[in-house]
Amino acid sequence: MKGQDSVTKIGPWGSDTGRPNDVDVLPRRLISVVVHNSTVINSLTFAYIDWDGQQQTAGPWDWTPEPFDGKIDTIILGRSEFLTAVSGTLGRNSGYSDVVTSLYFVTNTGGYGPYGKGGGTRFRSSLQGNGSIVGFFVNVSGDEIDAIGVYFSPEMEACKEKEEGGVGISRSMACRER
Repeated sequence: MKGQDSVTKIGPWGSDTGRPNDVDVLPRRLISVVVHNSTVINSLTFAYIDWDGQQQTAGPWDWTPEPFDGKIDTIILGRSEFLTAVSGTLGRNSGYSDVVTSLYFVTNTGGYGPYGKGGGTRFRSSLQGNGSIVGFFVNVSGDEIDAIGVYFSPEMEACKEKEEGGVGISRSMACRER
């Protein structure tokens, strides 16, 4: 199996309550993740390259009201950096259903987080072969994430900047198989 047919959904971890949120276009390579977090994970946004080489943005899942009494953390992956695992905790929030209370992102070069206060039952996505996590899907309710799952690709993709200028996550990227 090659290409987009080999991308699989793993999870979700957390509650089966809330509204499901998913990508509109299948991801090929993750570029960045933005996490709104306080005592729980309030919102998730991510940018990725799709199978046509176009940059897409998913989220924010769930909407975070302003003013936001928490932190906004941004992870921008390097051109040869890949997300290999996501871990975190699930717990009750103010007596409601289980929600994602913390997230930690593991890459081939290190880790990011933890985000959120934590507490509760631990979860971890398992690394499958030599691939990488290329996107996410979630269940949301209110202003918190109830559950999170990942899109996994068995092939890591390295990205190379096109010479079109620009800086940051909005720059045009072209992916090539490794």
